[in-house]
Amino acid sequence: MFYVYLCLSAAAVPILDKFFPILRYSYSWWLVPVLFIAAFVAFILLHAIIFVGSLMLVKPGKTPKCVGYYKLLAKLTLPLISKILRMKITLSGEELIPENARFIIIANHTSILDPVILMAALPECEFAFIAKKETTKMPVVPQFITSQGGVFVDRENLRSGAKALIDVINLLKKDKASVGIFPEGTRSKTGEILPFKPGAVKAAAKAKVPLTVCTIKGAANVFKNFPLRSSPIAIDILKTYSAEEVSAADSEELQNEARAIMIENLK
Repeated sequence: MFYVYLCLSAAAVPILDKFFPILRYSYSWWLVPVLFIAAFVAFILLHAIIFVGSLMLVKPGKTPKCVGYYKLLAKLTLPLISKILRMKITLSGEELIPENARFIIIANHTSILDPVILMAALPECEFAFIAKKETTKMPVVPQFITSQGGVFVDRENLRSGAKALIDVINLLKKDKASVGIFPEGTRSKTGEILPFKPGAVKAAAKAKVPLTVCTIKGAANVFKNFPLRSSPIAIDILKTYSAEEVSAADSEELQNEARAIMIENLK
């Protein structure tokens, strides 16, 4: 959408000139860049109003109507956000991503933008995310998570954790979304991988879906660099365990192996 709006902004200048012949005078050349920038900003603001306005109709924790609309809205909006924030996302190992199948993807967690980065880089996967209960206190974020089929979990409540696990399994079995999980349970402030919370491997085993391991590098620098510098973001898909491998493995051993793979890649 970023480049679409650039093209539309360029087209808006001659169109405006047909109705308001202000560009036909030699002294009005400076209006061309001004009108172009104004049109581009207007398109971005209109998109933002539609995006936020649509999310305001969503009640956190309750599946919204028109799920397809919200998935399309995410596919159009998140790449635009990545461009505006000057994120340069590169993806390696995409051949390891399961084809024509739902799956669970686990990644390290250093920024609130991590879900945005994964969804922008892999829009065809249609991710839903597990988020901690504290996220519901943030503006817009809980509505967005809910709109994509995500679930919230209270880390201090065992019953909440069990319900979240069931919700994730249902999402996968009913082919509603693939699921993104940050098994550390919270953001790492140092960039080092924190101990994993159980759940991701168990969910993959019970849902009988593949488990994909990846790392995200550079996400923690986005807000530090913006707007003066761009931020290189690298998503490395490291390994995918087939559904059969997940079911046959000891969940704790597989979890530890996945964590070790991620730590090695981040060295």
